[in-house]
Amino acid sequence: MAGRSGTRGGQQGRALPVPLDQVPGFDGAKGRPGAGKRPANKADKAALVITVCLAPVALFVLPTSILFIGGMIPTIVAFVIDRSQEKYTPMIVGSLNFCGVMPAGFDLWQGGSSIDRALGLLGDPFHLAMMLGSAGVGWLIYMFVPAMVASIMVWRNEQDIARWRSRQEALVTEWGPDVTGDIEEGARLD
Repeated sequence: MAGRSGTRGGQQGRALPVPLDQVPGFDGAKGRPGAGKRPANKADKAALVITVCLAPVALFVLPTSILFIGGMIPTIVAFVIDRSQEKYTPMIVGSLNFCGVMPAGFDLWQGGSSIDRALGLLGDPFHLAMMLGSAGVGWLIYMFVPAMVASIMVWRNEQDIARWRSRQEALVTEWGPDVTGDIEEGARLD
């Protein structure tokens, strides 16, 4: 029925020259409830469980939650912009950012845990510089350490190649050029 290929849900419309199921990129499931959603995996379910369990705890310790959520914004940004599956950026930035937020957390807990105090610590230039500075160090580590490791590995490989070439030259001088395996066609023994 080529005439009905362009109609949708019983609505009368202009017929398409090609049936919809033959159109490249057409997903026949679109338009149905639940279509286009990816199946939930174990990580999604674990994140949901953790969120449901931590939401009441976060309300119970609201000043601490405000301080840590506000102070860990660089980690949240790193998590959002890192599209890799391994999520190395949020791990590196987050661990150092957490270390930068902890002194403010200690000040909050020692000086009386209140929302005003938490907001005051978030606005304090010294604590803010520690939070953002430690996250910045995490970004620097993420950007420069892989390049440093790669250059060290290249240097070590070049050293290994030079050492093996010198050993090969010593073998050639000791045993002659036949040990290289480069035998000319006319010099082969039958």
